[in-house]
Order: sequence, then structure tokens, then C-alpha cells
Amino acid sequence: MTLADSPGTYTADAWNYSTDLFDTHPELALRSRGWNHQDAAEFLAHLDRSMFHGCPTRDFSAAWVKDPETGETRPKLHRVGTRSLSRCQYVALTHPQRSAVLVLDIDIPSHQAGGNIEHLHPQVYATLERWARVEKAPAWIGVNPLSGKCQLIWCIDPVFAAEGTTSSNTRLLAATTEEMTRVFGADQAFSHRLSRWPLHVSDDPTAYSWHCQHNRVDTLAELMEVART
Repeated sequence: MTLADSPGTYTADAWNYSTDLFDTHPELALRSRGWNHQDAAEFLAHLDRSMFHGCPTRDFSAAWVKDPETGETRPKLHRVGTRSLSRCQYVALTHPQRSAVLVLDIDIPSHQAGGNIEHLHPQVYATLERWARVEKAPAWIGVNPLSGKCQLIWCIDPVFAAEGTTSSNTRLLAATTEEMTRVFGADQAFSHRLSRWPLHVSDDPTAYSWHCQHNRVDTLAELMEVART
């Protein structure tokens, strides 16, 4: 049973946990706890990059810089630790040649305002809780404070490919993302180019509220196994 099989048709009772699979770690509940400096430091250490391509708003033209001499554009980069990066709501978290995270974008609204995890759509919440019970919840959950939509980030063992090519690991990432997109009913058209930035800090009332769940690094094989289960 997945959200994608028949979205919007299941009651909360239909998503109760299996006592065989999901009651082994009852202490692993989803937490609306925000994040702290230690969470940020561990996330940045895992990403292992000194600069990020980012944008402060949905006007993605601001994510590019035009060379006045050649007319060519290049990504606008923001250095880690700067205020300009913290003000970015969108950042390129993945790259065709290197990815250290798996990101899903879930467009299923709950129409509940607030930005906490409990404000997600009940089916999305229940699916996340099931994954938490087997220690495979996303590391970061970002909640739209107006609609209850969300983005999910798993920290994974980094995958690499040579310039302009794929590798067995990047193909496994694509396959795992596709399988998890189906399970969570996530947006299949999500480009993965610019994702919501968990470490965004501003007074924008529409900015996603981010809640760090853990700093564990998961393998793609483990995530694929849970998705298929």
C-alpha cells in the first residue's frame, strides 16, 4: 500500500503500524524540534562543500550571475558560514557527478498551517512514522507553514560519476529515488536542481520550517529495501 496507489482514499486507521515490523523502536517518534548549530554542523560536514549554488526566493533568475563582458551566465555561489547562504531558501543539494543526499518533494497538502510535522497530511505523516519505526526516517523534514506540504532529505553515502557520465551508484540513486517517490506519493516532476535549504534563516512567514530528526547516514540499498517492503 502506498500513497501513490490511491491518494486520498485511506483513513488514518488504515495506516496503523504492523506489529511485526514497526513496533521494535517505539521511542523513534517524529519530532517537531527545529534544528540547532550541532545539527547544522553535522549536515554541512556530510555535504562536504565550501560553497553552494543558491537563491533567496522563488525568483530563480537571482540564482545566476551574468558576465557583463561575455553575456554568459554562471551559478551564483554562496560560501558556507555567510549570511547570504543563510538567507537562501533554495540550494542545489545534488549534482549529476556527486550527491550526498536523497530529496523528495511532497505536494500533498494538509491545508493545516503551523509548520510542525503534525501539520502534514495524515497519510504522509503515517508513512513517515512507519519509516521512523524501522530507523529510516529522513534526516530532515521541511514543512510548508501555510499548506502542510513538505520536502524530505535523507543523508546517504555519497555517490559519484565522472563528468558527463553515470555510474552504477548514481543509477542506483535514481532507481531508489523513483521507488521512494512512488511510496511517498512524491512529485515525480521535481527537478532536484534547486531544493529547499534546511539551514535557511529569515523572517519570511512563507519559508519552510525544518525539523532535524537525526544525523544518521543511510545506504541506498537499505532505503530501497524499506521502500520495496
